[in-house]
Amino acid sequence: MLGGGWVDLLLLGRSFVEAWTGRAPSEKTKDEHARRNGRRLETAETRKPGEGNAPRSVYQLCETMMSIDPRRRYQTPSQVLDAVRAAIANGANSIYLGAERFNARDDGAQLTLDDLERACLLAHAHGARIYLTFNVLLKPAELHEALLHLGDCIDRGVDAAIVQDVGAVRLIQRIYPALEIHGSTQMTVHDPAGARVLHELGVQRVVLARENTLEDLRAIRQAVPELGLESFIHGALCISYSGQCYMSGLISERSANRGACAQSCRKDYVLMDAVTETELDRGYLISAKALAAAENLDAIAEAVTGCPQIEG
Repeated sequence: MLGGGWVDLLLLGRSFVEAWTGRAPSEKTKDEHARRNGRRLETAETRKPGEGNAPRSVYQLCETMMSIDPRRRYQTPSQVLDAVRAAIANGANSIYLGAERFNARDDGAQLTLDDLERACLLAHAHGARIYLTFNVLLKPAELHEALLHLGDCIDRGVDAAIVQDVGAVRLIQRIYPALEIHGSTQMTVHDPAGARVLHELGVQRVVLARENTLEDLRAIRQAVPELGLESFIHGALCISYSGQCYMSGLISERSANRGACAQSCRKDYVLMDAVTETELDRGYLISAKALAAAENLDAIAEAVTGCPQIEG
């Protein structure tokens, strides 16, 4: 996350941002975005969403959620177009995905910009939304290219960006003011104070930390009712808070916060006494169990009232 000095720099005026990026701040309004999407719908793929490659457990989870309350919104991730089709066919209202760069999805989970446009056309044709994962901490030298890349994704039709970097939030608001911004779970928002900060920053929705209890969710909702909330209900759990792990980077120079996690916590280890060198334990000692909240879906949905989120 960028420090205070960088945040001050990122708040500089319109002329500097325009000169720096070579792209004038967008003046498009939400109505213009809607009209653009409407024009695209006329040429949208007519192919009916087919049977995708999603695991059977995800299909069953979607069916379970829709049976609880078909009016609620549910979000799933997507790696390839087949997964987009599968998510839509099984009732997802929104899909989050990565496109080429600047996100925490691994290399095998990236769409090309052309595939991103096809995904947006398909989703919009079926009343679903596409959320772009733009959820890494950006290095100063990357800001120019990252913002141009985000502009390309906006032109392809994404409905919102999921962002981790607070400095990037400010820049996006300056350059692409019509784009909806969601706070990433990697912001580790786990209490009312954190949620209030993001609301004051102008973030429209936040994906809460996976570690939150039902009581935490209810407290956040009560404290900041204007902020849209999402909570994970299915998928992998990192041993570190909200995936902010440095273990992979220290061991293999593959940063988990840059989409290159080596899954170091999933390996088997031997626990030794440093003094006596006695073996105390061995096995998968720091591999957290996956999140599986199917039995608590109704309570979670009631607590966040926004959007239960499925991973993987």
